[in-house]
Amino acid sequence: VYEQAKPIVDFYRFSFYENRKEELAPYAGAALEVANLFAETPVASEQAIFEAIRRGLPPNASVADLADAFREFRNLGLFWREPGAMGFHRPAIPSLMASIREGQDAAILKARRQPTPSTGNRSLRHRCYVAAMRCPHHQGDRQ
Repeated sequence: VYEQAKPIVDFYRFSFYENRKEELAPYAGAALEVANLFAETPVASEQAIFEAIRRGLPPNASVADLADAFREFRNLGLFWREPGAMGFHRPAIPSLMASIREGQDAAILKARRQPTPSTGNRSLRHRCYVAAMRCPHHQGDRQ
């Protein structure tokens, strides 16, 4: 079951990361700074997050740009605040943070492009897509 489900899960994870990265594209430098911040600490204050965002934005960015980036990152799930945490945040999706830090979907793609008898040298994305399309649950997706 695991071997059958793994390519499908990988496909959806890869797609999720790609969608998130497209949404984060206007703030790519700031997203990288926030990801680096959370690589150093499991909990960060709002002040530390704002400083990380400021480092990643262009020098002429306004306070409104900074606030917009903070809000966008929180809404997209880069970090979250526990109830009662009083201005302290945790990374929401650590694997997404790792993906941002490494500039690619390393959690999925790194060291997984090994050929197999059934897939040859096709990319992981292609193999995941093929596996998802073979899944009976996704038969409607083929049309």
